Amino acid sequence: MLRMKSAIILSVVSVATLLACSKTGPEVDTAQTTSTLAEVKYSAKVPARGTKPATQKAMKGGAGGTTPAVASQKLSEASTDRQVRKPAKADVADCKTLPDNAAECEGGNLYFCDDSKLWVVDCDAEAKLGGATAGACFEGEKFIDCLGKTTADDASEVWCDFQASVCCDKDGSCYSPKG
Repeated sequence: MLRMKSAIILSVVSVATLLACSKTGPEVDTAQTTSTLAEVKYSAKVPARGTKPATQKAMKGGAGGTTPAVASQKLSEASTDRQVRKPAKADVADCKTLPDNAAECEGGNLYFCDDSKLWVVDCDAEAKLGGATAGACFEGEKFIDCLGKTTADDASEVWCDFQASVCCDKDGSCYSPKG
């Protein structure tokens, strides 16, 4: 009798565990994209700012709104096609009515619209996966993106995008490492 009760309990627990681990429930967003996703790699060494002028100021973690809106900064298409992006909660922003590539920082996360869907990137996880030591979402006067923390060729600490088109120092002064 004891063995039969144990077997029944084990069967019930197994079925409950199987159901709890199922990824087919309504809480999982199965958003698809028509974009080709790019693997993100950060440069190991970037040129130091040196005499390059600051092109803008940026704020780590973002400034202003935390969800994409009509007036939000826009990401480049290459920046939206990230390998580590994940579908975000659809009730946060309606990307069917917002401009494609509208984006906002929320702390360490980058939220953006692409292909009429809302996506999120954990900037720290992406940067570490791509070879940087840390990552954060930065919002500047003319850009918004995940930046990875790396060391410039003069041994200073800088935060750069994975395309190495913008880098910012610890004070948020940004420059173009390419020119």
